[in-house]
Amino acid sequence: MTWPEGGARVAASAVGSEAILVVVGYEGPSIVTPTADADPVTHARSDFRLGHWVIPDERADVYMYRAAWVPDGEGRDWEEAADIAVDWVLSEAHGRGAPPLVIANGKNSVTDVGRLGQLGRQYGVATPRSRDLTRGRGAVLAYVPTLEALEMAVRVARGSSLCVVEGFAQPMAGWAVAVGAEDLTLPAVGTAAPLNSVLVEALERLVSYGNNGWGDQFGKQQAQRVLADLSREWRNPEFIAGYVIGKGRSARGAKNLQAIIRKLS
Repeated sequence: MTWPEGGARVAASAVGSEAILVVVGYEGPSIVTPTADADPVTHARSDFRLGHWVIPDERADVYMYRAAWVPDGEGRDWEEAADIAVDWVLSEAHGRGAPPLVIANGKNSVTDVGRLGQLGRQYGVATPRSRDLTRGRGAVLAYVPTLEALEMAVRVARGSSLCVVEGFAQPMAGWAVAVGAEDLTLPAVGTAAPLNSVLVEALERLVSYGNNGWGDQFGKQQAQRVLADLSREWRNPEFIAGYVIGKGRSARGAKNLQAIIRKLS
């Protein structure tokens, strides 16, 4: 695949064997069909590059914040990835007139990460152990978050903005899809398209059964039933965990769901 002149952003219109990608940002769309065994995480990191996927949701208030991410990518070091996020977060914070906040897995996680470390020293670094953090602050930058740190970032960012720098240990593609996050590594913003309708329906049904974190008997049974109907390439535990957190579920619940998925596999 070759890029159009001036660059373009890619929007995924489906996931799995029926997936297509739409290259936008220049004159006329170009449709590219991925391989039949493609999966959500592959799409998020494919050469086609994920722009952002928007999923219509009546519970929009669950994640009402502007979202962006910096996917983990070969040839981009941690400091470079953090710099991209810092620029976006500072712009968002300035526009909102409120100080930004860094969320990391540990207080010292960002100390030596260039400008991100400076941002943390100036405005503060919170971790999943932090207390008394409420939403309504300025823009939030979550640096290579665990599921727990991601849950916290989603909660604090409501009503504001959130940028996630993805690490290799915990993929963030599911969260990015759930909230329509803009990929800051791409040269231009494109038009988003919906996920495959079968997968969307299954994911939304999973979310609806997660009131008790898929820890009760009913929640487990319903999750098993929904997941059993999905093809294996769509039952990606990391992708689905990020997705349900993006939809407002807890990290504890996401991990319960991961365990159910792995037992099915």
